[in-house]
Amino acid sequence: MTQSRRFDPEGEFIRRFVPEPARVPPRFVHAPWTMGLEEQRVAGCVIGEHYPAPIVDHGAARKRPFERFAAVRPG
Repeated sequence: MTQSRRFDPEGEFIRRFVPEPARVPPRFVHAPWTMGLEEQRVAGCVIGEHYPAPIVDHGAARKRPFERFAAVRPG
């Protein structure tokens, strides 16, 4: 998502190949699941109905290796 936001802030590439987020506001196009339910309905992109929910929580997944390393790291 970081690369997509950096190089395609308006989501033109996403919108070209994925029709569901066509009306999603640019600030949400890279992560439409962060919109509120009413915003999703207005944009016609309800998560779990028109667009899949994320499979991986990258924030949580990124933390795990650091936590494990800290647990076994010598004091």
